Amino acid sequence: MYNQIARALERGASLLHGAAVRVKWRGIAHELNAIPELAALYARYHASPEGKWTIGTDDLVNLYQFVRTHERTNILELGMGVGLSTASMALALKHSGGRGHITALEQTTKCIPIARELLPSELAPFVTMVEAPPHAFHIPGVSRYHYYCGYDWTPPPGTRFDMVFLDGPTGWLEEGMLVSPDNADLYHFLPYLAPGCLIYVDGRRGSVKMVERYLGQYLEVIERDSEYTVLRVKVPVATLRDIQIHDTKLEPLKGIVYFPK
Repeated sequence: MYNQIARALERGASLLHGAAVRVKWRGIAHELNAIPELAALYARYHASPEGKWTIGTDDLVNLYQFVRTHERTNILELGMGVGLSTASMALALKHSGGRGHITALEQTTKCIPIARELLPSELAPFVTMVEAPPHAFHIPGVSRYHYYCGYDWTPPPGTRFDMVFLDGPTGWLEEGMLVSPDNADLYHFLPYLAPGCLIYVDGRRGSVKMVERYLGQYLEVIERDSEYTVLRVKVPVATLRDIQIHDTKLEPLKGIVYFPK
């Protein structure tokens, strides 16, 4: 009975909003086709057997325009996949005077050679691909019962990224079991982010909630959409030891004494 109701609601939502959705996607297609090289990238990657794992046209156009509009030059990509997102940002760098570089991290070994093969040769100089395993960890100052995940990789000393595209890591198998805690890479990479660095979070609401709860004094939300969030570094830090965790959820509870039964 529940499934029947759910399907009926979905059909009703489709009838009510179908026109708006079609207009939206026609608009996205128009934007994509207005940039011939970007449209060619989309066609190139989707002709691949792995094309179904790439980002959609809305994210593709958003990323390209984001890099160009904000003139980003040192980009960290967390979750490359087979590399269409990487290629779109590299194309934006090419069209912005040919300056800048992308460091793209990916956890899945088989994705690296596929991404290298699909990336057009003229965009390859803009990209360094790094295979980085995921790992689970605690954040000092946060409950020891709460695990987070991220990439087990450290940038070279002195690195300062001015943009992060956050779309990984995803869950992984460990001892035959799925490990998939919320992503907290922004905690680990905070010392490597330049003042004013912009972070484009693709989905990952858990990551944004972590930032808003514990790292709000360092990172602020400047744009929020149903599919992405943009954060900005407002107070940079030099090392992990400099990060002070402030739990906004506990603030209203200060002074309240709890007596267990």
